[in-house]
Amino acid sequence: MDIKLSIKLKNIFSLYNFFKVLFIVLITFSTTKIEAKIYKVENIEVIEPYDIYFKKEKVIEKAFSDAFDRLILKIVSSKDYKNVSSNDKKIIRSLIDSFEIIEEKFINKNYSAKFNVMFERKGVINFLHKQNIKSSIPKDENVFFIPILVNLENNELFLYNDNIFFSNWNINQLDRYLLKYLMPENDLEDFNIIKKNIGNIEDYNFEEISLKYFSQNSIYSIFFIDNNNLNIMSKINFENYNKILKKEYKNVNLSKIEEVQKIITDLKISFEDEWKAVNEINLSIKLPLTISLPSKEITLIKKFESELLKSDLVYDYQIDKFSKDKNIYKIIFNGTPNKFLSDFKSKNFEIDISNEIWNIQ
Repeated sequence: MDIKLSIKLKNIFSLYNFFKVLFIVLITFSTTKIEAKIYKVENIEVIEPYDIYFKKEKVIEKAFSDAFDRLILKIVSSKDYKNVSSNDKKIIRSLIDSFEIIEEKFINKNYSAKFNVMFERKGVINFLHKQNIKSSIPKDENVFFIPILVNLENNELFLYNDNIFFSNWNINQLDRYLLKYLMPENDLEDFNIIKKNIGNIEDYNFEEISLKYFSQNSIYSIFFIDNNNLNIMSKINFENYNKILKKEYKNVNLSKIEEVQKIITDLKISFEDEWKAVNEINLSIKLPLTISLPSKEITLIKKFESELLKSDLVYDYQIDKFSKDKNIYKIIFNGTPNKFLSDFKSKNFEIDISNEIWNIQ
């Protein structure tokens, strides 16, 4: 009798602990899901005359439109940007998760407001996909950059402040740019390395300089000026992506700063396009993954769900099964198994892939 009672009590306590863990997991899951996957566009400023025709709804619609335009500039290539149909206010509103007015003021009979606008990430990606436009992860990145100016008329090399592209490169850094350029100081050693290799500069890989600055991402642009003709060869190195980009400009006057800035802007847009290609979201890949986590590891579960929400390549996920021992997740991933493993291992998840259901401990 006593034995049976103790077994029953043990079962009751076991059941109680199971539901206690389940309750915490569900609370964690629901709280995490409330934090919708969003694209956040910050500090959108709208100024309108404050007169008898003033309507705040008009200001808000303008903020939505400007925010959407800024977002699209960041997540699609410059070529595709021209093809995005975004004039329909109803469509833009349907893609908005929420917004906030962070500042309002009246100046000289004008109303000024600043907005943060949050777009529903999956909705935006699907909207672009329906227009056959590929989107990319809006990932900011630091890039080591050296522009090298070579005057072919006298075979003269210009590297630092004597190089008009070097001195003007970071003057206009627009909000829409994802790449932030890190440029060296007046380093004599770098100058001598480049000067030593000037005869075969087109074939030189710049590895000696890259290793010196520990640069994972780098761009070396060589500007060949011959009379008024400018040829540019850029060696782009992004993680596992390497490309040589060539551009040609005729009848260039480098003494005109506006022409120099136009060339710089054109190059930066091209570099942005290459970076977006590296981070492209491929909706044609819908990789199903099944992953198990221990139910009692609440902190681990919360971290895992948070990273699932943050990942632009996780199209969808859900808890498929749960018990007192484990939670099993079904995930749709817009990438390869190796890409998923690489992304999540970089966030310190230990993933066992020896079974059909992957395990995280």
